[in-house]
Amino acid sequence: MNTDQFKHFALVYKLRSFALAASQVPMSPQGLAKSIRKLEQEFDVEFFEADASGARVPTEFGDRMMDFVNEAELQRVQLVWEFDRIRARRQKRVRVASCLGISGFIGLRLKEAFEARNPDVRIDLIELSDDACDEAISLGRVDLGFTLAPFDGRLANVPLFTEPFYLWINVKDPRSKKECVTMRDLDGACVSSFGDGIKCDAVLRKKLAEAGSAPTFFNSPEVYWHYENALLNRSIRLTVQHFVALKAFCASDQVRAVPLDDLNWSIGLSYIPSHVFAEHEARFVDFVTTHAEALAIEARMPGC
Repeated sequence: MNTDQFKHFALVYKLRSFALAASQVPMSPQGLAKSIRKLEQEFDVEFFEADASGARVPTEFGDRMMDFVNEAELQRVQLVWEFDRIRARRQKRVRVASCLGISGFIGLRLKEAFEARNPDVRIDLIELSDDACDEAISLGRVDLGFTLAPFDGRLANVPLFTEPFYLWINVKDPRSKKECVTMRDLDGACVSSFGDGIKCDAVLRKKLAEAGSAPTFFNSPEVYWHYENALLNRSIRLTVQHFVALKAFCASDQVRAVPLDDLNWSIGLSYIPSHVFAEHEARFVDFVTTHAEALAIEARMPGC
């Protein structure tokens, strides 16, 4: 039993064909079938049966073998991450993940400032979606992560910064005249959304449903398009306080940023509770907790 056999088996399981699976290796269909049969002989089982169309349908043994192959692949990947963790400690690297909205706001600034003061340590920073960031930390792919609320219950979390959410609203919309918009006020509105995997959008939708508010949603991955839609009075967009202060988002008097009631944007530094910090990692955590608020205040200084 070897990894090549696992790969061959998984391809047949997915494609239901020796010929199609062999074309992706590549090798002859006969050679791939021989590889699968050796694996079957090792366990004295049959993984596939041919149906009336000639497709290779997994047996109960095949289904269980696929579970084993998936588990083995996960363990292999986790072993690769564990080896990287060991190398990182020896090389004084800190593996850090960051949600996309945080890295440009505070993560890169802290990384550069820390490395300037600690030239013996390197910060390896990767950007991931909100949910992927939590998962990377929990699986041990990284040592730490700049994460967003609501924070994953599997992880320990050090609160770093909180600021209120705002809404970009065209001045022709009566809601732009309010001092604060509530969830009920958004009933019937068109709201721009980033879509799946973004925590703030998921929380907003949940709070809207709880308030009995039913807006329509427009999905887009780009923050500038959301602002453009507000500028053209096509939709309302959730934003955060430090974006409100950016010159790029306050050049027009046709869009007003109005606070949204009962919703905040909160950043934390998360890690596995059992994680034992190396000395250089502890230095980074201390630096982040000491300097995050000062850097965040500087980053959100009014620009308009």
